[in-house]
Amino acid sequence: MAADRPALIGPLDTIQVDVFNVPELSREMQVDASGRISMPLAGTIDARGKTSAELASSIEDALRAHYVRNPDVIVNIKSSVSQVVTVDGQVVEPGLYPVTNQMTLMRVVASAKGLSEFAREDNIIILRTVGGRKMAGVYNMTAISSRYV
Repeated sequence: MAADRPALIGPLDTIQVDVFNVPELSREMQVDASGRISMPLAGTIDARGKTSAELASSIEDALRAHYVRNPDVIVNIKSSVSQVVTVDGQVVEPGLYPVTNQMTLMRVVASAKGLSEFAREDNIIILRTVGGRKMAGVYNMTAISSRYV
């Protein structure tokens, strides 16, 4: 099982911001292409790469600076388009799939409706960028799936 990883907010994600006791500030909004949001009294805030809790804290700080007494903010990610995985090759339904908290190779393949009949289960290639470096890994689905049985 993959460890929980926090969902990070990115460009074009849709978020719900709730400001308790100030309903006129609560709203659903889309993060702009540069990763920022704009709110009355809070101004423009960088949301890119922050968790919901981190963004809520940033909004509270901005509101506090503009005379909102004891702001209490909750941010929820409604839909994320910034964190997706591309599944291509010998799967039933290639495409873009959202990254979830517990993303594993098995779950990605399951999202794509499984491997096609021509897939080589011992030669699954994962391409990623880590710290600005492009990396590739080769995995054996048969060996991985035998650990779950």
